[in-house]
Amino acid sequence: MPRRSRGCQACQQRRIGCDGQYPVCHNCHQWNRQCSGPITSVIIIDQTAKTTKKHSQSRHPSAQSQTGPLSNLRVSNSAVEAVAFQAQFFAFAIPDARASVKSFLEELQNARLQETAPTLDLAVRAVGLAFCATVSRNKPASQKATELYIHTLRGHSRAVAANSTSLVPTVCTSVMLSFFEAIQPTNMTSDASYLFTASDTWPVFEHLRSQYIAAADFVFDRLLVELYILTDFYIRKPYQHESSHFPKDAPSRLDNLWKEFQDVQRSLTDEQKDSFKGVMTLTLSYFACSWILIALLHTETHTLQSEIDLRQGCEMVLNCVKLLKERKSTCVHFRLFFPLVLVQLYSPIEDYRMQAKEYIETWLRQAVYVGLGAPKAIQVVTTEV
Repeated sequence: MPRRSRGCQACQQRRIGCDGQYPVCHNCHQWNRQCSGPITSVIIIDQTAKTTKKHSQSRHPSAQSQTGPLSNLRVSNSAVEAVAFQAQFFAFAIPDARASVKSFLEELQNARLQETAPTLDLAVRAVGLAFCATVSRNKPASQKATELYIHTLRGHSRAVAANSTSLVPTVCTSVMLSFFEAIQPTNMTSDASYLFTASDTWPVFEHLRSQYIAAADFVFDRLLVELYILTDFYIRKPYQHESSHFPKDAPSRLDNLWKEFQDVQRSLTDEQKDSFKGVMTLTLSYFACSWILIALLHTETHTLQSEIDLRQGCEMVLNCVKLLKERKSTCVHFRLFFPLVLVQLYSPIEDYRMQAKEYIETWLRQAVYVGLGAPKAIQVVTTEV
């Protein structure tokens, strides 16, 4: 744009700087010229294409040629924010990057580099934004996350109906959407709906269970299968006929798993023990859960080690929670919620029940996974204990 000047007419004609003093500028006073004084009226500037192009040209064409391509690179603020939100969520959900056993979220990050889908990317963005909105209690961000979640859910539904996405991104998208409901529930039963839908795959699970158990490399994976069977029976027991039988093979299978787990512990080096400490502690807590359920379901068939009873199972859960809390692991907030509820409901020792209650209430105050139904569970605990 042409230079705007309000200098006197004499200075403008000579193209020299004018200090604009009134009634006579410094130049006119020094050279004894007649001064018209500074311009106070409206200035009309030539804005034709020829004039603007002339004044917009760079004085350093070489520098322009070097920086020209870089000026075409644009990164939107929303893209930067999305990456930052995702990084915050993954940093929270994967606190120990040195762990030898990779979690689902760690494997997801690697899988996205090889095979991804638009709905999976949107689901991860929605979860990242929901996490930051929950931590910061930011309502506008929470609303934006919900809008993104709805958009992702619709796109995911269309992709599944059209079978346009491969299996791995489809399953990962569904899991990430369940993460969203666990963090920022859209209604009171939204997260439970994902669990009920997952339970519809039970016939497939039964068909593959025998093969899965034979092929599983980790005791923890097979322990989860046994814990699922016990929990499912425990939940259905009040609604089943009295003739329904307790899974009698469960104690012996757990006994074999426990012995195998002890063998694995003895075979680890000191370095491996430190690396696997979180997984080992979580495995111990789930063994304790299984023993608690067996004691509650069918005491007379409890053929595991005689010294492991309901009291010691509850004590083991609390010790595991304490250890994982010191390691600042998210297991305390998420994976140990069910064991803590069992302890608060059924521990024969009041002090253990109070400790479990304190852990759960602390979790609620600092909750990120607020969609897991914890308030309702605590209400049940309060009325039954």
